[in-house]
Amino acid sequence: MSPCESELFLRKRLKELRTVTHLTQAQVSELAGISYDYYQNIEQGKRTNVSIRLVEKLGKVYGLSICELFSPATPKIKLKTKSIPPPHYKRRK
Repeated sequence: MSPCESELFLRKRLKELRTVTHLTQAQVSELAGISYDYYQNIEQGKRTNVSIRLVEKLGKVYGLSICELFSPATPKIKLKTKSIPPPHYKRRK
């Protein structure tokens, strides 16, 4: 898999996992310990060349190793629902 192919695969896999688990981008970013904008840019393909350490963090959100995250087969998600933060909503004044 070339770098471009792996970046595209990661983007699609992250969105797929997030959709299946009904998480928002804000929730995933908070669980991974990264900023919302940074995660959003990864998923949209605006941020490329993501570090292995970050890929590990993103995999841990779903209870997956790097190998499972990049596996062609859809991995079994081991999400712990108790650790999911509530979605962020902007309060109106």
